[in-house]
Amino acid sequence: MGGGSAGRVRPCKWCHAPVRQPRSWWRRRRYCSKRHRRWYRCWQAVWTFLDSL
Repeated sequence: MGGGSAGRVRPCKWCHAPVRQPRSWWRRRRYCSKRHRRWYRCWQAVWTFLDSL
């Protein structure tokens, strides 16, 4: 029981580095760092703005 974390790793949405997931099933980590989360959100806003022109 417990132990194996093979199913608890997902790639970062920004750099595709492996991101360990918390034990709770409802909260997923998508980025390996806060900086990557901020970069992703910033670029997403830029692309959304450019798309609306």
